[in-house]
Amino acid sequence: MIQSDLIDDILDLSIEGLKYEDKLFQQAEILTIEKIDYTGIGLYAYFRLPHQIFQYRLTEDELRSLFGKNNPMIETVRVVNKSLEI
Repeated sequence: MIQSDLIDDILDLSIEGLKYEDKLFQQAEILTIEKIDYTGIGLYAYFRLPHQIFQYRLTEDELRSLFGKNNPMIETVRVVNKSLEI
């Protein structure tokens, strides 16, 4: 289970509505944050993949149908808060 509401929300919103979202949500539910590196303008979150995550793994065909030849990773998320003007 992810210990950060913000990171959990970002993952949920990134997965929501995708084909195979059931498998992806099951994966996200069992992830744990291994390390967070803060930068001056953001952060990098590194996840520990428990062994049981492989039971929810997408097949090569499922990955290809979702991402084509692209890398199936969340690489950049931009969070905007209009009320705080950030």
